[in-house]
Amino acid sequence: AHKRTSIHFDLGLPNILLIDGLSEHLGKEGFDPDRQEAMYRYFIQMSEELRDILQVIIVDNEVPPIAREFIRLELSESNRLIPIE
Repeated sequence: AHKRTSIHFDLGLPNILLIDGLSEHLGKEGFDPDRQEAMYRYFIQMSEELRDILQVIIVDNEVPPIAREFIRLELSESNRLIPIE
């Protein structure tokens, strides 16, 4: 909401939305994959709607199938951003 408001009123906030651990905050007990998918659908729609205005970056360990095509970088213990020598 704050990003849409800042864009609407031209408040001059950075036009980047960075969300770390989106699925982590849904918890494991009683996990609802439909809720996770709905959140990703919302951010996909938002990034398409505001493509020229807002950059959306989501960091997550549990990416649902509907969002896999949007992955630009995938890191793991064997594929680190900064390799261990």
